[in-house]
Amino acid sequence: MALERIQFTASTSNIVPIYQLISSILPFGGSCLLNITQNGLCFSVVDNNICKVYLTLDKRLFSSFQFYPIHVKKERILLSDEEESTTDDDAESLDSRQSVSVHLDLKSLIETINIHIPGDKDNPELRTKCILSYKGDGSPFILTFEDDFIIERCELTTLFIDPADFESEITDSQTGSAYFQLDSSKKVMELTLQSSLVYDALRDMKDLSTEELILYCSNMQSEHQRKLVLISKSEDASIGYSKLVFPSRKPFLKDMQLYKPELVDEEQTHMVVCSTTISSFYNFSYFAKILRAIKLSKSIKIRKDLAGLTSVSLLLGSSSLNGSNLSSNDGKNLFFGTSIEFITLESLANEEVEYERAKHGYNNQFVEQMIREDENVKVIKIARNGQLTTIDDYFQSVITQSAAPSSAGEPVDLQITKELAQSVLGHSPAPEPVPKETKGKQTKKRKLEGRKNNKSDKADRLQTVGGAVEIPLFI
Repeated sequence: MALERIQFTASTSNIVPIYQLISSILPFGGSCLLNITQNGLCFSVVDNNICKVYLTLDKRLFSSFQFYPIHVKKERILLSDEEESTTDDDAESLDSRQSVSVHLDLKSLIETINIHIPGDKDNPELRTKCILSYKGDGSPFILTFEDDFIIERCELTTLFIDPADFESEITDSQTGSAYFQLDSSKKVMELTLQSSLVYDALRDMKDLSTEELILYCSNMQSEHQRKLVLISKSEDASIGYSKLVFPSRKPFLKDMQLYKPELVDEEQTHMVVCSTTISSFYNFSYFAKILRAIKLSKSIKIRKDLAGLTSVSLLLGSSSLNGSNLSSNDGKNLFFGTSIEFITLESLANEEVEYERAKHGYNNQFVEQMIREDENVKVIKIARNGQLTTIDDYFQSVITQSAAPSSAGEPVDLQITKELAQSVLGHSPAPEPVPKETKGKQTKKRKLEGRKNNKSDKADRLQTVGGAVEIPLFI
């Protein structure tokens, strides 16, 4: 029994970004678990026990944040008078809970905030203040909205969860939060990517009715030749597989680290950095649900462990969220510490789970064959000095020349000749031009040709009917 009631209060005038953040996790389910701590709020939603999403709202997102932990008296069953004398002090001791968890209807919470967003979001005079509060077991979660004209109080029904029962469920069932805990000591892959490109790639895959997503990583070559390929398997058999190659340059692919297990002894292994290829298979429908969250982020970190558990962490920034006053008085970013983490299981066929190499994703021959087939396709481009080269060779030469010291007197103009253009377009060489003649020479030549034609037999004459004109095409 609680000796004093929990009281949590927080207030903010930036309800627009809070609405955007909470709405981004709605596709995973309409019910969420809200965990309140000294550091902020954490919303978690589990979808079919296959994936779980966490939204962490740092307390610095609010203008004021107060949380008072509950103190619970420890209860013990005393079997004898001797035990009673030795446990009197312990029975009176207090257990301080550093967090409280309640169930909320996520859709109702979002709709409540949405109807109180002012029409003119950028007008500071129309800003609405929102106060969140929660007290005691069985109490509703209260949202109070204040502006210059009205004060409105909204109550959301909550379902209290006993922490003791919650911990036992985690121990006895794989559906608890411990099951969705990435093992950082056994991670096989860690990527840091630019969010905008990942968003565009996943959106294109959604348009292709993607059923399965394959993530291919390779660091077998130098840093400039790292490969990250997103492969889409469409539900439509006529489309088949589509491949999207992620740029390997630093602004887009910021970091790539691949690991493999190394045996220390018979029972212990540790992960070491290596040069290899890793292929990961996922159900695309779960990745499609985080599109809205990815759009709000500025950087993405993807990690995967030996068990196939994959974590997609989204780093949020004020530039990606709508709101006029998104910084504190000292100029710091209010969204420091606010993040979204999406955790899902890798999807493998039953016959592949038995093979450890397939389970961990190392050197998948089927995926590597698809990548090699793409590398054999060369695209022709007209480059410097009228020579033919490939797109890959052209950009490689540009990178090499930009790294080397350049001379101001060396021109690098693009030269396209007639012969080169005709060769690329498939035309035959143009006929030689007819030299110009003077009027007197042309008249004398015609008279001589006329005399020769009169002496020839009419049956031997050649006549053209209609005629044909060939016009050479120059580009």
